[in-house]
Amino acid sequence: MKIVSLCFFIFFASVNYCCAADFIVHKIIYIHELPDDRVNFSPVEQIKLSDKRVYIYAFWEFFKLGKYKYKCEIYDASNRPLYQIEDTINVTNRIWETWTWYDIRKNIDAHGTWTFKILINNKVVKKCSLKVIK
Repeated sequence: MKIVSLCFFIFFASVNYCCAADFIVHKIIYIHELPDDRVNFSPVEQIKLSDKRVYIYAFWEFFKLGKYKYKCEIYDASNRPLYQIEDTINVTNRIWETWTWYDIRKNIDAHGTWTFKILINNKVVKKCSLKVIK
């Protein structure tokens, strides 16, 4: 398995299936602290502005190996863009994991319900929301 580090945020969204012709998103989990082993983590349902960082973990199954354009977008409660990351991932194994994180700016970012989108090849494959509290 390969881990691709990008940038984003996290809460628990039970096992999700998102299908496209070339892949399935089996699971998305959100956390606010990343353990050293990247295995024993505790999903959260909300984050605080005082948290330093939020992470999104996605577990994928690809049916077609090769290069994909991966993109994450984060929006605050007023739909203001907070962050965007793009990367090309070279999928060499059928099972793939991605880790993305976002550094919270506690004096700039606002509480409310944030929205994030995960895109593959410029198509939204997952859209979720996360409650951010003071």
